[in-house]
Amino acid sequence: DALLALAAMGCEQSAAIRTAAEASLAVHAPFPQWACDKVLLSADLLPQLLGWFELEHHSVKGVCKAWRGVWAATLEGRRALRPGPELVVPWADFCLYGATPDGERLMLSHEDRLHFLDRQMESKATVHIPANGIAVAHDFIVATQGSRITRYSYSGEELATASPDDNVVCCPVLSSCGLLFCVCSDGDDSHDEIIAFDSHSLQEQRRFGRGLLHFACGLAICGGELYVCDCYHDCIQVFSFTGELLRAIRGEWLRPKCLLCVRDRLYVTELYDEVWDAYEDERPEGYSPEMARRVFVISPAGEALETYGLELEAGQRILRNVMAAFGENLVLGLQTKLVALRGL
Repeated sequence: DALLALAAMGCEQSAAIRTAAEASLAVHAPFPQWACDKVLLSADLLPQLLGWFELEHHSVKGVCKAWRGVWAATLEGRRALRPGPELVVPWADFCLYGATPDGERLMLSHEDRLHFLDRQMESKATVHIPANGIAVAHDFIVATQGSRITRYSYSGEELATASPDDNVVCCPVLSSCGLLFCVCSDGDDSHDEIIAFDSHSLQEQRRFGRGLLHFACGLAICGGELYVCDCYHDCIQVFSFTGELLRAIRGEWLRPKCLLCVRDRLYVTELYDEVWDAYEDERPEGYSPEMARRVFVISPAGEALETYGLELEAGQRILRNVMAAFGENLVLGLQTKLVALRGL
């Protein structure tokens, strides 16, 4: 038993030892042919077996042609994006600000009032909060507007306010450990930095990222780390809560703009400048007509899990700066309407 435990430890800690062990087992204890034919290649059992795997385990489809076919046939049952319900907004002029932490209310602003809509898209509560960015906890709301950050009660009472250096603050996101992170900009995108505040007092705790970011926009928190869309560097920068740069994530996207973390997956959308429609010479290198018409799904480590292309009318794109996890749906804001995708 002791030797078996040591062998198991070696296989767990060393890829080379694990490979050697698998080669030895193939020679001295080969997998029975009946088990291969009647279990691993069974037309009845294989869908049940592969049905347990999520997109993070997509490498299993490479085992053989049969597994690849069953993987594709069972995609519908996996956690993957697909068209969701139609969401009809009661106003033509609105702005999407996210959803409440429980996912039961969608937050839209209309005429300087923040509305909380239920799943039937009926407004159940409103509060007057001028804002260009919103972050919500279970018992308070944080709003950014120009250079000002304000913490409100759900009734609209001002509880705390701050204005760091009179610079513009935006893209607020709350952590579970009492920190509020925002992008701070002095008007020069190459000077963008992140400011961490105490989420209750709004006292500044630290700044970081200056000189590393070029047009920081969407922020998300996932697994105790801060993810920042570094738009003009075409990557997502990952920081610790103390401001240490941990890694940069690159993908097939161009100009990442918006991030949302749901159940240990990150959803990414892109910036689109309408100037590019009229002036081709203004388009960035690598431009694709599908920009801002797709959603990228990645793991916290940066592994690509899915690229979902939206079926939109010509000229329609994701232009809102926020996504929302509303029930089981990912909600995206277009120019004049919302799009919901199931499969969060």
